Amino acid sequence: MGILRDVFTGRDHTNLNQTKEISALLLEELKEKAQQWGVEFLQFNIIDCAPTPETAQIIIAKAGVMLKAEALEELAKKRGIRVEELNPTLAAVLVGVPLVASTSPEPAPGAN
Repeated sequence: MGILRDVFTGRDHTNLNQTKEISALLLEELKEKAQQWGVEFLQFNIIDCAPTPETAQIIIAKAGVMLKAEALEELAKKRGIRVEELNPTLAAVLVGVPLVASTSPEPAPGAN
């Protein structure tokens, strides 16, 4: 399980469909570990590689934010503005990062 985790953690969701490549990499990693136990792997194939529903939501959200960030960078470049010069709050809103408002336990001046 550790080998599976290590191999998949280093991958982006866009290349999870490369099952032959992933299988070959896993086979090599498994062969090294299996020798310690006196076991020999001859073949190892991943048939399907799909994220869980929970992981899929994270992947979709990440991809959406990345696309929005790239679009923001492209727009800033077209306008001759460095992204670093943008107001951080504005940039966050444009990319789709939710803002958090905090409230004080003390009432606002003049409020009763």
